[in-house]
Formats: sequence, structure tokens, C-alpha cells
Amino acid sequence: MPFPILGIARFTHLATTRHEAESPTEEMLRDPLFLANCVLYLVVTGAILYWARGA
Repeated sequence: MPFPILGIARFTHLATTRHEAESPTEEMLRDPLFLANCVLYLVVTGAILYWARGA
């Protein structure tokens, strides 16, 4: 739950505070915190699936 909540909150923050940006999506894809959140989400999800499988 924390990863989607952080992602949505960060996207909302970027979309509402950076008015000079051409696209909120482009800002999101350049934001290190957002990208780190995505990577951590994938790592944690992969680890849960790996260990849930009985490795």
C-alpha cells in the first residue's frame, strides 16, 4: 500500500506545483523519488512473489 500512495501523492505534487513543466507525465518520469518508488515497488513485489512460491 505505501508504494501506490506515495506514487499518487508525488504525481499530484508534481502536477500542481510545477506549472512551468510542459507535461506532468514528463516531470514524473524525470523525478528521482518517483522512479525510486517504482523500482522499490518492483523489487518488493518480486521478492514477495518469489518467497510466496516456496523458494
